[in-house]
Amino acid sequence: MGVPAQATRTAIGQDIVSGAHGRGSRLTEGQLARPYGVSRVPVREALRTLEARHLLAGRPLFSAGRCRASGSRDR
Repeated sequence: MGVPAQATRTAIGQDIVSGAHGRGSRLTEGQLARPYGVSRVPVREALRTLEARHLLAGRPLFSAGRCRASGSRDR
């Protein structure tokens, strides 16, 4: 994974934990790419990783996830 994907994953993960993306809110690649200043590819990689870490509840085939965490890390 390249630096942009790693930095994007870190930024999105921090925003999920801090509550910037409300619990249960739908996050899509297109919605996240612009504010983080990246294309959809690093966002897609970030969403997959965050889903594997249980910060997102993913929806296969839709390139979107729903936030699980708000203000704390679920492990």
